[in-house]
This record gives sequence, C-alpha cells and structure tokens, in this order.
Amino acid sequence: MKLLKNIILLVAAISISFLVLEGVFRICFPIYSTNTKNKHKNDDFNEYNSEYGWFHKRNFSTWIETQEYSTEVFINGKALRGKEYSYEKPKHTKRIVVLGDSFVFGSGVEDDETFSYKLESLFKSNGKDIEVINMGVYGFGTDQEYLLLREEGIRYSPDVVICLFFVGNDIENNSRGFEYSRNKPFFVFENENFILKNYPVPENVIEMHYQCDEGPKGRINIPFIKKFLQNHSYAYIFLRLRYSYLLYKLGIRNSFGGGSSPEGWDITKAIFLKMNDYCYKNKVKFLSVLAPTKEQALSIEPLDIQKKFAVFANENGLNYLDLFPLFAHRKDLNFVIDPHWNKKGHEYVAKFLYEKLK
Repeated sequence: MKLLKNIILLVAAISISFLVLEGVFRICFPIYSTNTKNKHKNDDFNEYNSEYGWFHKRNFSTWIETQEYSTEVFINGKALRGKEYSYEKPKHTKRIVVLGDSFVFGSGVEDDETFSYKLESLFKSNGKDIEVINMGVYGFGTDQEYLLLREEGIRYSPDVVICLFFVGNDIENNSRGFEYSRNKPFFVFENENFILKNYPVPENVIEMHYQCDEGPKGRINIPFIKKFLQNHSYAYIFLRLRYSYLLYKLGIRNSFGGGSSPEGWDITKAIFLKMNDYCYKNKVKFLSVLAPTKEQALSIEPLDIQKKFAVFANENGLNYLDLFPLFAHRKDLNFVIDPHWNKKGHEYVAKFLYEKLK
C-alpha cells in the first residue's frame, strides 16, 4: 500500500512539474510552439519513382512553414530545385553537380539561399564561369545519390561531382529498402558480390526490413502519447534533444540518430568506392563532403564516423572535406529546433567550399 502511494505521489510530482514547465515555455519561449501551420508537408513535392523510390514532381511549387521559417520551394522542369540547366554544357563553362539529401536541397531556406546557389554566385562574381547544379533530394541516402548520378547527374557533363554525406543518418539510410514510409533501392553483399536490390522499386508500400531493424536503445515509444505530445506540448519539443543527450551521456545510446550497423558502414564504403570509380571512368573529379550533426558541432556527440571516414578515404585515395571545423562550437549556423542549416549556415558552407575549390 505504501509503495502504491509513493508511486502515485511520484507520478503526480512529475506531472505537475511538467505542466509548470509547459506553462513557462508557452509564455517565455514561443519558438517551441507546436503550431507549425504547414501549408504543405515536405513530401508534397515528391512522387513515386521506379528508380529511386521517390523524386520531385516537375514544374511544381509549394510552401513549407514551421515555427522557425516559411519558405517557398520551386521544382523545375528537370525535377530539381531552383534554376533549370540544359543538359548540354555551354562552351568555356565548367560544372559542379552536388548530390545529397535535405541539407543539399536546402530545407528551411529559399532557392537562392542554398549553398549550391551561393557557391555558383561566388565563382561568377570572381570571374569564373562555373555552374553549380543542386541535385539534393529529401531523405536520399548515398545509394540513391549514386543511382541519381549514374542516371541523371552525368547527363550534365560535370567537371566535379560533390556528394554531401550527412553523418547523422546516411549510413542508416543505406542499410535498408524502406525509408520514410516508401520503398527504395538498396545494395547488399551476396557471395562476395555487391548487388542492387529492390530495383526497379515497387510502387506498393511494403515495409522491407533490412539490417537496422532495431530502434535506438533507451527510447520509450508509445505512439499515441508521442504523437499527442508532438502536436500539443512546447515542453516536449524542448526536452526531446536533452533526453537524447542524457541517454548518450549515460552510455545507453551510442548516437542520436539511432546508431548504424557494421553492415551499413561496409555498404556505405562500397557505394562511395563505386561512385568514385564511376567518376574516374567518366573523367570527372569526385569529392565527398562530410556534414556534421548539430550535436557534434556543440561537442555533445563524438566524431566517430568522421574518424572512420578519414581512415577509409585515405586508404582508398578518395578526396574529401570535413565541415566539422566550420561548425564547431557554433550555435548560429543551424535552426534552433530544426537540425538543418539556416541561411547563415549555407553562406558559410558556400564560402568554405569556394576557398577549397577555387
């Protein structure tokens, strides 16, 4: 009886504390509002694609609104964001094709605020006739980016291909044939062969578990409670990162992104080698660019993947750049809630790449 009474008192104390915290955040920190006013969800400009699983709709525009930004997105006639380029490269012009996920696409910034747009502007303002083509797609892994390069990116006759590797989830993205409620292609090792599976991609959504089936350790996942808090609680949004950080510090969780399997890392390395070899055969320079997580920039998550990638790249002669030094100890280059780069972050990345590439 006494134990039950203590449990009830503990639950009551936690509930009251949470409600007090909720009130404080509603009054003092409106940025943590749950009223995102989404006119369109992020996938409203995507549609089924048999080669990649999903891809942008052509000649499409939409708005994306959250607590932190309101941006208009234009998808051109070649299903890429921003300015449309002809496949035929103009004389005396060089081209850079940039592959990646939502960081390259430019989640949260306008078309002319993405680092690819800014990078082209920097080259042209300094007398260099160089075009930079943004081929970023929300949610893409390195496997899809390789296929996009092979099927579409090479048609632009690039001189340089940049592949942005987001260490937060790209290894996990490469580890399975189902992502963000959609089927996708994926690579596996079979009898010492590296084989593309789930290709062409079936349109019917059938969840295909592969490799990373297990969720992050220490996560309490009661769907209806989680959904309610995400939609109604300011305090929940604020505490979510701190909860992950606490689990990491206690050694319960290895990373914030749910971790990545050894198989996923091996697959990712093999994809980069295929991409590098493909560029070499087509006389194109290839550069990998490592994008850190916001937690790494704030020194609350280790740089394990960057270290492993550096060893891998040096052993195999791959060119790479690590953006971590640019973001280290900076809170002003990412949005507060959204993990993506803000306008200033994209400007800094463009300047960093320009200095390295010019």
